[in-house]
Amino acid sequence: MRGAGARSWLYLYRVRADIRQGWNPLHKTKGVCSSSVDDAARTMAAAGLVQRLAVRNEDLAEHSLATGAVAARLASQMGLEPSEIVEASLIGTLHEVGAIVVSPAALSRLGFASASEVLRVQRAERRAAVAIVRATPAIADLADAVGSVFDDLVPSLTARVAIVADQFDYLTRWVSGRRGVSVGQAIVILEMHAGVRYDRRVVQALAATYGAAARRIQRRA
Repeated sequence: MRGAGARSWLYLYRVRADIRQGWNPLHKTKGVCSSSVDDAARTMAAAGLVQRLAVRNEDLAEHSLATGAVAARLASQMGLEPSEIVEASLIGTLHEVGAIVVSPAALSRLGFASASEVLRVQRAERRAAVAIVRATPAIADLADAVGSVFDDLVPSLTARVAIVADQFDYLTRWVSGRRGVSVGQAIVILEMHAGVRYDRRVVQALAATYGAAARRIQRRA
């Protein structure tokens, strides 16, 4: 543990535990009983893409898995249908696969890049993610939803779940040159933008899912 980052790491340990317990669709989605051939093919296709991503960038692959795990928890907390829980988790898991083909050098410079350069790289990654998912038959129907995670206006509820999960993991994650904030701080930040950039119902589900744990950590600090 590294001082102020201890709370963020506790959150990451919990996410990894979620993944091991089956929240991530690459294993099975907890509480969702589905053994259809289609679901198996979708999860296998997603697993293959995340494995390719891990070869290029292990941090992004871990972030993708964590985003999928959080998205599944939020969708379940909201009482969505089993198919929607799987879809939200798959969208979260797949949203960074564009980095498979985007230059690693371009991604590594983002922390020091101008706003216009960051936007350019993000748009390139979005286009690549959409193309890669659309070219993968088992998950081709998710292509537009995966691309929409990068947009301010996200049409589907499952994509809105994924975008909150993405931002929550990003805020609390330690990455090169940036400390993650605490779980409680991340919830407060997202609540400030609820109803504007983020779906209010999803943010409420986030607070219900992780808020109690954040308060317990805060009291112990």
